[in-house]
Amino acid sequence: MDPRRILKRRTVSVFASIRDFTELKRLDLEMRKQAHVLAERVKDLSCLYAISKLIERPGVSFEEIARDTMALIPPGWQYPEITCRLK
Repeated sequence: MDPRRILKRRTVSVFASIRDFTELKRLDLEMRKQAHVLAERVKDLSCLYAISKLIERPGVSFEEIARDTMALIPPGWQYPEITCRLK
């Protein structure tokens, strides 16, 4: 059968949508990086705040401040699982 005759009898519609998600993926990656950086800054500030609270305690000795500070620092670092302190 002749293809022109088939097309005359039927309506053929084709809809297509093409989107480029490259820019969205780049922005998502950048946002994730910035979220990681901000989370690390929150850990830094939380550690510093906790140390400041140690120092403000009345009657606390230098040794106690030093010991408790050494316990607070590793979780405040970026890679606490590889952080250690010498005894």
